[in-house]
Amino acid sequence: PVGVAAVVAVVMASACGHPMLDASERALSETYQRLAPVAFDDATGDRDRGALDDPSGPSLAAGTLATYQAYAFAHSPALRASFERWRAAVAGATAGRALPDPVISYTGFVSSVETRVGPMQHKVGVRQWFPWPTAVTARVDADAQQGVHAQRVFEAHALSLAAEVARAYWALWRIDAEQAIQRRQMQLLDTMRQLVETRVEVGAADVSAVAQLGLRMTRLKNAISTSDERREKAAARLGFAIGARVLSAAGISTEPPSAVLPTAPATQMRQALDTHPRVESNLAQAEGARLLAKSARGARAPRMSLGVDWTVIGESQAAVPDSGKDAVAVSAAISVPIWAGGAASRARRQDARSRAYRAEAAHVRDRLYAELELLLTDLRSSQRKIKLCEMEMLPQASIAVASVRSAFEAGRAGVADVLWAYGAALEIEMELVAARHDHAVAWSDLEALVGMPVMEGGADDGE
Repeated sequence: PVGVAAVVAVVMASACGHPMLDASERALSETYQRLAPVAFDDATGDRDRGALDDPSGPSLAAGTLATYQAYAFAHSPALRASFERWRAAVAGATAGRALPDPVISYTGFVSSVETRVGPMQHKVGVRQWFPWPTAVTARVDADAQQGVHAQRVFEAHALSLAAEVARAYWALWRIDAEQAIQRRQMQLLDTMRQLVETRVEVGAADVSAVAQLGLRMTRLKNAISTSDERREKAAARLGFAIGARVLSAAGISTEPPSAVLPTAPATQMRQALDTHPRVESNLAQAEGARLLAKSARGARAPRMSLGVDWTVIGESQAAVPDSGKDAVAVSAAISVPIWAGGAASRARRQDARSRAYRAEAAHVRDRLYAELELLLTDLRSSQRKIKLCEMEMLPQASIAVASVRSAFEAGRAGVADVLWAYGAALEIEMELVAARHDHAVAWSDLEALVGMPVMEGGADDGE
């Protein structure tokens, strides 16, 4: 019948291919090429023996942030796990294209039935059942949405990994920058101590001045040692973030981050949030649940089948035309779904899940909008602090240090005044490093949030 042929055509088309699944498979292949080769052993799920046997680990001396992020994208086990879950979702969706298994039957006649052309001896049949078209196509589409969901989760993980590596990287940069300032301060104090000791020898200064300098230098030495310990912890965090079990050299570029604001308009960044992977992953789940509800409703419709039976006929004892001619029959059947009452409840459950995922997508979008405003505020605040330190506070501190040092050499100021001036300059330099660190972290978080580079502009660029 024409109706049966149309159903068969629709079901076969859904079983043969799906544009969304094909696109996911292509994206999978392209992403796999960017991962580290032989990153994991297929038998054990562990990293290849070469990586395990190398005790030194990767060496990224004087590496830039992009260098560390590229290494993390290729070697992070957590990101690889997200990739494999994406691949599993696509593979499961591909398996869902298959039709029900055909049924092959055989009948042997213990007591043959005589026909005009001879006795019936054997009968072989083949039957293929075809579900209602929407029950198959909607389920395949729902499986494809699961693949999209897993892909978006992978993309969101990649963005969060980039931000995690950036935070670990800039934490190391901050420690190195602070240590450089502390070591310069130690050199200044040591020079001052030598000068004071000379004055004490000639009776021009009291020995208490040497004690004050010694105490300040001891405290500064302890701060430098503490920074060394903090650096070891920060290097371990960076190694974990990039997927390196041992990080033999965690070199950080000494170039300070630029204190600029993004040139991309805030409206453009808000539009990017509408298609953020965290939003689209929930929307894919919502669409998948809606399609599963549609498939459940299709399960309440009748199923159809086509069959072919071949009957083997023996030779007739009588001389008749076509003696022993086999018989071939084509049949069609339709099910009567009187026991499909549970499909309605399954459809209602999937409809509720779809609404829940859409509400979650709206919630995530609102949270992303709020995070965007917070990060833009953080960038403006850190830029203001950087400018204040560079243009006003540091020049004033330099003038104060120079004037107090001159006054000390002229005998008009004491060691306490010099220590105060040095301490104020040290504090301001530390504040500048902290502001630069906060600006760099906020910038990296912003790019991870909007999922795109926010091009740098001039230092005075606004929103």
